[in-house]
Amino acid sequence: MGGLIPCPFRGGNGDWPQQADDRSHFLRDTGVMTGRREHKKQLVRQRLFDTAIALFEAEGYDAVSVDRIVAEAGVAKGTFFNHFPSKADVLAAWYERLVSEALSGLPGTEASLFDRVFAPGIALVDLTRMYPEMFASKTREAARTPALQRVERDGDLRMRDYLRGVFEQAREAGEISAAHDPGALAALGLTLTTGAVREWMIHEAPAPDMGTHLSERIAQFVQAIEVGR
Repeated sequence: MGGLIPCPFRGGNGDWPQQADDRSHFLRDTGVMTGRREHKKQLVRQRLFDTAIALFEAEGYDAVSVDRIVAEAGVAKGTFFNHFPSKADVLAAWYERLVSEALSGLPGTEASLFDRVFAPGIALVDLTRMYPEMFASKTREAARTPALQRVERDGDLRMRDYLRGVFEQAREAGEISAAHDPGALAALGLTLTTGAVREWMIHEAPAPDMGTHLSERIAQFVQAIEVGR
């Protein structure tokens, strides 16, 4: 026997027109509902984040509990943990935003080699000046908070990639010797920057200004690798 003759009143997939139309409406409505739910979830997360950060800045990170955050935000405690595994994860989200903003406006080739190498470090130093207590809390919590460790690691990688690009451009422009490995210099520059900041943090009083301290270290580094020095 030959194949079945398709019914002229059915669509190509065998559905009656009304059934196909109903299904398309259902899929479209489901997509709209899903989008609304996701939008609502993001609004709740943002409210929790904004409330927590405002409390941390006003009263200190250690003094603020999750109970206090949810009470101020007007949500259930379980809702908080749907968005943040712990209070420290709010701190991680805050730090991630700051690092992203700090490393998004770094100078290009129009700046001197010193300024380009100095830029990511001083950007982070400026953040510690703006939020000293929050940064102290971040440092304490990092050892036991995977999210903070990830953000710090990602920030270091972004800084290293930026410095690698700086040294590649400098080598092409003849600012540094062609024998220098940009990747190795980037790793060294990152270590020098983070080390200078940690050295400053444990310096006995009276400690020098952190920006000056970092500037001196970077200047010595750049002078050691620049051609003609």
